[in-house]
Amino acid sequence: MTHLAESRQHVMDPLIQRGVPYLQRTMRHTAGVYRFMVQITQAARSQGHQLLWWETGTRCNRRYRYRGAWHNLLPDARFAYKTGKETIQLWLEWDEGTMRQRSLATKLHTYEQYIRTRQWRQDETVIPLLLIVVPDPGQEQRLCHLAGTLLHEIPLQIYVTTASRLERAGPLASIWLQLSNEWQQSMITRQAWIQR
Repeated sequence: MTHLAESRQHVMDPLIQRGVPYLQRTMRHTAGVYRFMVQITQAARSQGHQLLWWETGTRCNRRYRYRGAWHNLLPDARFAYKTGKETIQLWLEWDEGTMRQRSLATKLHTYEQYIRTRQWRQDETVIPLLLIVVPDPGQEQRLCHLAGTLLHEIPLQIYVTTASRLERAGPLASIWLQLSNEWQQSMITRQAWIQR
């Protein structure tokens, strides 16, 4: 029975199908990722572009061995976007505001290590762009500062925006901050991650 069901928080609560409590906790996150994929599909069509493919969960995870230890890169989604001229590979991170400073640093470190160890060459032809959607301007600022500190020596293009800006203007609008070594300067001007 323990393979099929699990108890809830209180002993007197009825059993529930194994995995359902986790899905309930992550539902908003999953809905955010899927909503983004719908938005990017609609935006691509409106521009005469194409979303070639996308994947989430274990299909976009990368597991690799480095210096005798196993490491994981776990983006929330991965997709390919085609304009008339080029195909752009992208990763998506969707933050519901549940990640604190330490968790954000760990998440960014996984990208830093994946690129620094050149593992990306095993899986990709180019380093994908990283789009990060956060819930509010405070989290956006914390992420910008952290990324500027942790990722200043690797060739990863990172763009961050808030969920409300994304909802109002769409994923192709000039709503993104490009993170760089000079993250404070990049906070001044918002831009699109794609050149049309």
